[in-house]
Amino acid sequence: MKSYICAAFAVSALVAAPVAAADGLYFNGGYSFLSVDEDDIDADVEGLTGRVGYDFNPIFGAELEGTFGTSSEDQTIGGVDVSIEANYLIGAFGKAELNIPGPLRVFGRAGLVQGELEVEASSGPFSASESDSETGVAFGAGATYAIVPHIFVRGDYTLYSFDDFDADGFSVALGFRF
Repeated sequence: MKSYICAAFAVSALVAAPVAAADGLYFNGGYSFLSVDEDDIDADVEGLTGRVGYDFNPIFGAELEGTFGTSSEDQTIGGVDVSIEANYLIGAFGKAELNIPGPLRVFGRAGLVQGELEVEASSGPFSASESDSETGVAFGAGATYAIVPHIFVRGDYTLYSFDDFDADGFSVALGFRF
């Protein structure tokens, strides 16, 4: 009889562990505005951003982020038509929050990112395209506000820094906390 009780407790612990681990899990998705700076070219592009994260405790957490470009900016530089597009930014971040009571959460984050920028140039019958994919670092800050206990809105600013280009990103998202 004791072995059945021990087995029941063991199975209960295995089943309950993933449910308990989901307490800090969240995801959000929204719109991002990116200002990209590469050498002498500045471009404002847009993208869709998705994040999944986990808060280990009320202060520290981690999140994964993916932003995929949805627009490009066209410019004329020295008689050459140039189109700039941020194809993607993918990153992993550590996050620290201020432990304040209430529906508002304020955080800072830092992480490693992979990004790809694509530039197309054309003049008359000639055209060329080049994409540059790099790994860099990112730093940011933002806040979330709980509309209801499990649904929140998020706003944040992130600076992405690469060898050949930099980007400033502002995003607004709607999220769900488990």
